[in-house]
Amino acid sequence: MASLTITRIVPGTGGFDGTQGKIEFAGRLTLTGNVNLETSRDGGSSRYFIDSLDSGTRALIPHLTCPVEDASPPPVQVSFSNQDFAEQQFGKHSYYLATGTVVVDNFSETFYSGGVHPSISARLIAVIENKPTP
Repeated sequence: MASLTITRIVPGTGGFDGTQGKIEFAGRLTLTGNVNLETSRDGGSSRYFIDSLDSGTRALIPHLTCPVEDASPPPVQVSFSNQDFAEQQFGKHSYYLATGTVVVDNFSETFYSGGVHPSISARLIAVIENKPTP
């Protein structure tokens, strides 16, 4: 396990449904939870993410709030910013669900206006454990 340090706060464009800001972190985290593949219904891009984090992992995720009144608490779902590498690690499937432990860095949280939940992303560095669900 490790911890994160805020390295940069990037102001957003604001406005209706605009980005209110982004917070970037240094440090590596080991996350344990469910690895999922979300596919788009229109045949577009798909993305891997980890959610349903165990309690120890959940405590490591920063639950920051954006300095705007309408910001919602962040979901505990971390998208992998390097999807090509995630696909190499987990394979290309039309459906994927596994219990896994991964190491990530380049963690960031992006906040939006209009009550949209913030998005969390991190770069996948390594997969320590991967148990696909049948």
